[in-house]
Amino acid sequence: MLSTDMTLEELAGEIQKKRGSAARADYFQSVFENMCKQGLTTNDPVTVQFGVTGDGYAPNYRIFSSGSETPRMFWGTYHGACDEDFPQGWKPDRVTAGRFALLDVNKFRKA
Repeated sequence: MLSTDMTLEELAGEIQKKRGSAARADYFQSVFENMCKQGLTTNDPVTVQFGVTGDGYAPNYRIFSSGSETPRMFWGTYHGACDEDFPQGWKPDRVTAGRFALLDVNKFRKA
């Protein structure tokens, strides 16, 4: 299990350690694209939190927009929405304590 207080840099390092730099870049590219789509849909700034219950291979994540009370949830392995699989949301001890902005995620899209 990953730490809830890990930084985005630490998470990126875990993914790179397990899958390599190209896979890390692909993972964050898909997160970035989903964040952009959500931002276009809501026309609001977006942030992302990552799940910590796995081992850092491809963490699930949820995207928040300031115009919505309910975050959109996504599988980390194929980046499809999984809102219906988690109708009660995620418990606070199962996600990163911090939320990360689009520009933060952008830093890790390159191999």
